[in-house]
Amino acid sequence: MSGSAIVGRELPADIVVADDSVSRRHACIHGGSPPTIEDLGSTNGTKVMGRALAPGERAPLTLGAVVQLGSVAAFVRPRESATDDVPPSVALRRSQRMTVAPPPVEPGPSTPILRDPTMLQLYALIDVIAPSKLSILVLGETGVGKDVFAESLHQRSPRASARFVRLNCAALPENLLEAELFGYERGAFTGAHNAKPGLFEAADNGTVFLDEIGEMPLLTQAKLLRVLESGEVMRIGSVKPKHVDVRFVAATNQDLEALCGQGRFRSDLFFRLNGVSVTIPPLRDRPTDVVPLAQHFLSAAQGQPVNLTPMAIDRLMSHAWPGNIRELKNVADRAVLLARGGPVLPEHLLFSSTIMAGAPVAQAGGPYPSAPAMPAAPQHASVPAVPAAPAYASAPAIPAAPPHASAPAQPAAAPAGTIRDAFAEVERERILQVMEQCGGNQSRAARVLGISRTTLIKRLEAYGYVRPRKGQD
Repeated sequence: MSGSAIVGRELPADIVVADDSVSRRHACIHGGSPPTIEDLGSTNGTKVMGRALAPGERAPLTLGAVVQLGSVAAFVRPRESATDDVPPSVALRRSQRMTVAPPPVEPGPSTPILRDPTMLQLYALIDVIAPSKLSILVLGETGVGKDVFAESLHQRSPRASARFVRLNCAALPENLLEAELFGYERGAFTGAHNAKPGLFEAADNGTVFLDEIGEMPLLTQAKLLRVLESGEVMRIGSVKPKHVDVRFVAATNQDLEALCGQGRFRSDLFFRLNGVSVTIPPLRDRPTDVVPLAQHFLSAAQGQPVNLTPMAIDRLMSHAWPGNIRELKNVADRAVLLARGGPVLPEHLLFSSTIMAGAPVAQAGGPYPSAPAMPAAPQHASVPAVPAAPAYASAPAIPAAPPHASAPAQPAAAPAGTIRDAFAEVERERILQVMEQCGGNQSRAARVLGISRTTLIKRLEAYGYVRPRKGQD
């Protein structure tokens, strides 16, 4: 075709993409073989296959290419998918003038409970990117559901019949991390009595999810890059590479570009992993998701539907959720225990500020710091402003829940000592379990638990754990 079409947020653009992240004159699609797209100096940028275009720069629109206009994604389809008066390979179809909106997300086993428009759009994007072989980089704070997004991507891709393998890069020391990823041959090192395939081999024709990719050691990064480039893995102790067909999804709560500038992350690996980047918003920015998720977690913990009182709903909506969905699930699990089969009342909802009782928490690294633990909303006030702050930590001993003057008829909560003892024991078991998994390494255990090393040491001392001698951590 010949000619061109302007893409923008509103008329008089030829193709209207009704999204706030799209500029009024965002991009221009030029006819040709193949057609090209040009960024017109848009505020939130234009990306083709994950690469950002400079203002005035053009990129070809080849079949299967993913195009991002701000936070809206489209993909290139054959001619029969488009109308005659729009560049035929662009999947933003119109009749005269057309408004483009994300397709609806049908609920299913691979789709979580979603009400927030941004999250609905993100999960609609899965159907665009799932069929491709592009690596995906998932960004967001701790606990927002990056792993759920990755698994949904796998389940809705052509690789769904193969394995989805996940690994937390911060949970293992460098030597064990390499052995887990690449496998080893018999006799490769002391204790290697039998050969073992690595996760890359186990996930052949499937998906590998690498969580906390920013924590991967530089040497392992170099080896991962070779797998991405060649599609071959070599077990420790082997001289014969094996071909694997694996889709990579990586996740982090850190700024990988900043880590590249600091020499802590390889820029070539970053570009390989960043085929398409997706940012999962924190729960405090998704208020319409809070109550449906809470009801889901409550019902799952109870084994049957659980009633949330209006006051309890107000309390949920007034909380800042510094620990995001992970915190919400913990709050729901505790509420089921305290409600004892009855409706969930405000005093059954124990938040991080109530639980932590002023315990210090370290600032999370990277560009996605969690919000501070908000105090319990007095008399269920409206949602407060949320400043940036430290990451949510594991729940320590729990004092009595604060009174709620607006609900005098509600029955009293369980005695504080009973609650404190019960949850202190749960926390103790969890901390000791993670310490064992991390081989006694306090720094790694703290990262896995989502708390600072200082806080972990205080918990260990309180529980009588014998700290390793200096030099062992």
